[in-house]
Amino acid sequence: MTNSTSPAADYLAIAARYALAEQDVAQLSSNLMEVQQEIIQACEKSGRLPNEVKLIAVTKYVRAPVIAALYDLGVRDVGESRPQNLALRRSEVEDLFRSITSGSSRGEGLPADLKWHLIGHLQRNKADVALSKSDAIHSCDSERLLARLDQLLTVSPRPLPLFVEINVSGEASKHGFTPDEARAWWRTQAVERPAGCMAQSHLPVGLMTMAPIDASPAELVQIFSGLKALKIELEAISPECRLPWLSMGMSGDFPIAIECGATHVRVGSRLFQGLSNGCFLNDTPPA
Repeated sequence: MTNSTSPAADYLAIAARYALAEQDVAQLSSNLMEVQQEIIQACEKSGRLPNEVKLIAVTKYVRAPVIAALYDLGVRDVGESRPQNLALRRSEVEDLFRSITSGSSRGEGLPADLKWHLIGHLQRNKADVALSKSDAIHSCDSERLLARLDQLLTVSPRPLPLFVEINVSGEASKHGFTPDEARAWWRTQAVERPAGCMAQSHLPVGLMTMAPIDASPAELVQIFSGLKALKIELEAISPECRLPWLSMGMSGDFPIAIECGATHVRVGSRLFQGLSNGCFLNDTPPA
């Protein structure tokens, strides 16, 4: 596979492979390199290594061929907001790869290293779909949802990173635990672990938050630093239970999130700006 530093000559091959316009593939690659460069700069500014930050391409607006092209350009993690859409998009991309590699000399088969992250609100009645199709769930926003996931994982065990969603900003429209609710739940699950609580192997490995879309830089620092401070506090409560991952930062604020400790950033519109309408679902770019 090619990567994000592919020469322009590769754009034509990728475009032909997925029936995309060459200029769209070139634009996609340019957008990706810009985002990657900003990640590097944010890491340098905060004394971190770029490999400490995972880029999740939020693909809910684009068609399957664009996701496949992102894969050829080096992206290995994509995010969807709804479990049913994630299942559909995953199937579309796998079918696309299957149709291309079947009988070809490439011999690559399905993209087994392409990981699918559920980043949007998850209802308990969709938990089984999310568990079967996701490679990570960033939006565990209630005790009842975490209990349901624990139940399903007990029946069908498999590695599945879970992030507890924290409403650090206190915004009424946001889902998630308040910091105080998270502290109380963590004490119960990670410290006391009475009968019926989450199995130790199913404990979350990270925290997630979303900042208000109109937050100022100072407010963003407060929110993202608040999530990191909560992570440190929870780990101090139960040192044997670590929370190494922080999922925070989107297209408009991911450099600040990285400077505050983000390990996973969820970037969508920045990657797809300038693409032609045919690259988007319903031929409509996101607003």
